[in-house]
Amino acid sequence: MSVLDQGLRRLYEGVVGTGLPVFVGGSVAAMWYGEPRSTLDIDLIVDAGPADAERFVSAFPATSFYVPPVEEIRKELARPRGGLFNVVDFESGLKADVYVAGDDPLIAYGFEGATPQDADGLSLNVAPATYVVAMKLRFYSMSKQEKHLRDIRSLLAVSPDSVDMQRAAQWARGLGLEEVWQACQERRGEE
Repeated sequence: MSVLDQGLRRLYEGVVGTGLPVFVGGSVAAMWYGEPRSTLDIDLIVDAGPADAERFVSAFPATSFYVPPVEEIRKELARPRGGLFNVVDFESGLKADVYVAGDDPLIAYGFEGATPQDADGLSLNVAPATYVVAMKLRFYSMSKQEKHLRDIRSLLAVSPDSVDMQRAAQWARGLGLEEVWQACQERRGEE
């Protein structure tokens, strides 16, 4: 992968510095398996609980990063599903969307299959391609943003062998998006 922007790199290294299990998802993972595109954030998925909130505050100095108040982080880490908070790198203006694993079976699948990948000397723990497809379908179901389907089509064009097609079809079926998934396969590589 080409050089990860320094701001995104600092954000990733900060979360890794907490010592908590983490992997990269979202657009950065989609680009890992697909084609590059611009992004202003990095999705980091962490396995953490409320007692870990102080680790995030300690990992990101207030002079260089915006981090929510520890009480807000603790509240998000306590959610069984859907916990999320942001960390912003002041120097670059880029942000990390920090998603909390909770009891989400898709995220558990992501942790099971995440693998370390070299990104210009930085070891990124990257989600498996099938997770990226399923999560992009999930985000599409919520937002109807075409960028999620473009990422899937790109991934299918560049790294088709990295996707467990049966497993991806199961996730699509669970979301009621079988036709959308089929269209992504038929239009792989299309903008």
